[in-house]
Amino acid sequence: MVREVAVMAERRAAREGTMKAARRSFRPTVYRSSFVLHSWSNRAFTLVEMMVVVAVIAILVGAIAPEFSGTFASMQLSSAAGQLGDRMAFCYSAAVARQTGYRLHLDPETGRAWVTHEVVLETGEHDYELVQTPGMQSYVLPETVFFEPEYVQAYLNIDEEEGSYYIQFRRDGTADFCRVRLTSLRVGVMEISLNGLTGRVVIRQVPLAELEAEATE
Repeated sequence: MVREVAVMAERRAAREGTMKAARRSFRPTVYRSSFVLHSWSNRAFTLVEMMVVVAVIAILVGAIAPEFSGTFASMQLSSAAGQLGDRMAFCYSAAVARQTGYRLHLDPETGRAWVTHEVVLETGEHDYELVQTPGMQSYVLPETVFFEPEYVQAYLNIDEEEGSYYIQFRRDGTADFCRVRLTSLRVGVMEISLNGLTGRVVIRQVPLAELEAEATE
């Protein structure tokens, strides 16, 4: 009995010693934030990063901008050629369907195009009035696109009263044969040609080689 008591006392003493040692070895860990110490350095680093990103974006925009500009100019030239081609086709079909004369007027100086149709005045005289059909109203070329005056003057009739040139479309299904060229300094030249017997309109990009050959003639 005495021996058991002694053993229990030894075990209790051993446990108490272990707990005291553990308490002595435990020290609370103190965490100190480095945000205050490094906030200014982090901010400066962020500004440097931002400046680098802005510089890279500026370089990319400078490299890509001319390409986008050329694409936009090409779209403008194609759209202008399409507008003139649509008006030629309209005048040809309308002249036959309505049995009256039509004209497509072009003004190289202002870049304007408009359609007129023949009317009979009360006096019995014939005249031409502006067409107000939706989609066929007056059209002005974009600022980057121009008529080539020599083609307008060579193929079109001149309206001395208005100082413009025009293509005549007749009720019998014939029209003036003509070629109209549009120039964009950034892109090139597009040609709209009209077959006066069939009314067929062809729009094409004039190859550079063809332009160079014409320049040497």
